Amino acid sequence: MSEKATPFKLYPWVFISAAVVLCLLLYVFHLPFAHAKSFVLFSGLAVLMEFWEIQLPKFPKITVGDALYIASLFLFPLPLVLGIACIGKIGKLAYLRTTDSLELLILTRRLVLLSLSALYFKFSQLYGAFIHPPHVSALQQISLLSHQIIILVIWIAIYSFGQFFLLHFERMFTRGTTHLSLNWKNLKNLFLSNALLIFPLGILIYILYSLQSSPLPYPLILLVPSLLIIYRSIKNYTESLEAAKSTVEALADAVDKRLDFTHDHSPNVSDLSKKIALQLGLSDEETELLVRAAKIHNLGKVGIADRILNKPDSLTEEEFKAIKKHPEIGAKVAGQLSIYEQEVEIIRSHHEHFDGSGYPKGLKGEEIPLGARILGVADAYEAMISERPYRKAFSREEAIQEIQLSSGTKFDPHVVRAFAKALEEEKSRA
Repeated sequence: MSEKATPFKLYPWVFISAAVVLCLLLYVFHLPFAHAKSFVLFSGLAVLMEFWEIQLPKFPKITVGDALYIASLFLFPLPLVLGIACIGKIGKLAYLRTTDSLELLILTRRLVLLSLSALYFKFSQLYGAFIHPPHVSALQQISLLSHQIIILVIWIAIYSFGQFFLLHFERMFTRGTTHLSLNWKNLKNLFLSNALLIFPLGILIYILYSLQSSPLPYPLILLVPSLLIIYRSIKNYTESLEAAKSTVEALADAVDKRLDFTHDHSPNVSDLSKKIALQLGLSDEETELLVRAAKIHNLGKVGIADRILNKPDSLTEEEFKAIKKHPEIGAKVAGQLSIYEQEVEIIRSHHEHFDGSGYPKGLKGEEIPLGARILGVADAYEAMISERPYRKAFSREEAIQEIQLSSGTKFDPHVVRAFAKALEEEKSRA
């Protein structure tokens, strides 16, 4: 009880501390009343926009507040920009009544990125990148604009690189490991989200705020409802995709439940695949991709007759041919949805063998996607330790031994070692 009550007692002090910091910043920088109002306005908007989070498929989570902080760099000295970012995050934490360490890591990352941006912004100003010299010709204006665009692209690239590596260090910290692979595709997605949304929106906020001619910033205030509408539209789209994903997973679960012996097969395979991926040091994105594929890897069995799946003795050649079609069927069904675009090859290849003796394509070694090699081991193990109509369940030790005996033939030796280590750690924690 006391552990839960303690954070609640901190919230009045959080607001008092924020107010004191705000007053000190305004005093130190001797802001005139108009600028002080701007600072207060941006601080209030920061708290509001911290709640506007968007998770697009294959993209990192985006917070609209980041655009506001980019705009702030054009208007305020760096300490005030950092103050706005802190107030935004503290306001969100206070409202949610939480002291989530992950949120504090996000704040630290943001402060580093804004400081890096401010340094670059100041450097670029020294070379006139964001300053329009008076009385220039149309040709000179075009040249200046192209120069500004280049400087802006470099700025976005620096920001995205910093964001990419800071996210990587955060994940190592939260996992408690120094062995974590870099997913370079994520860098491209970060750059695109910054270049197409965060930075253009930040510059738009700055331009609209600069257009004000009255004591109240009407253009900026009018932008807020528009941003809210756009945010809700994107949110509805992502929720629709999430609902589609849940539907496909429910269908895959229903396929498992057609048979008494595969009731929890896919969730168990998914959990074990994740443990192996963590042992191999896969990135969060690669691990999540594998988990999504594992949850629906048997989806193709929807096209296989129950009499074949439930047959208590050996399958005929024709029946085995029918069974071998399920990876292709599953990949085809999943491929109808764009959210499973990357998972398709893992689903299609999870019955390929390391020596090339598997199906449906007879891939071998590194030709088989790593996710499929991991899923193949997890799937085989979970199948072995569950009862089948034609045999009794293997013991845990027997299944592990069987997997290890097939290392280098059916299974990737590197994956088998990670699998054995994952189960050993699980046993030691039990």
